[in-house]
Amino acid sequence: ELTNLCGYWYFIKSCDFPTAMNPGGRFNLSVTWVNQGVAPAYDPYELHIRLQNEQTERTIIVADAQNRDWLDNSTVTENYQLILPDDLPVGKYALKIKLHDAQKSGRDIDLGMKIDIKDAAGFITLGELDVTTDPMGIDDFRGRNGEAQAEELQIAAYPNPFNNCAVISPTARIEE
Repeated sequence: ELTNLCGYWYFIKSCDFPTAMNPGGRFNLSVTWVNQGVAPAYDPYELHIRLQNEQTERTIIVADAQNRDWLDNSTVTENYQLILPDDLPVGKYALKIKLHDAQKSGRDIDLGMKIDIKDAAGFITLGELDVTTDPMGIDDFRGRNGEAQAEELQIAAYPNPFNNCAVISPTARIEE
């Protein structure tokens, strides 16, 4: 734990996103990050968002997760505006994320999360997204009854005692 206090030390505190979307649909992935370290990172990291089920795996990459703005001892909520691939097959997908240093080391950034919630590729599952063509099954944070339908996830991690917020909307690209 002492080595983690020599720089940044990122945790996912919570996230929210729609539970159902159309192929090609736009959606907001909101992630609350905590930096429990003593400094921010000095290089931008990519945010990799994976949609995965037994038949299909697609990764959306946000070129800059805005991590250089996550100061030491701070909590920041980032809103990532994303577009699902037009040709994404209908079905239920696990929505997973990880940070990646593409500019310097080419390695994934180890988040301060329990190892048993990471898959073999280092992704952390946030929840499930239903890709559907049924317009009655679509959530866009306002469900059919007008109430918020976003799924919020509280991930088991180390304590995250900080509480500052900022909102940034980066752009994304898709990789297959």
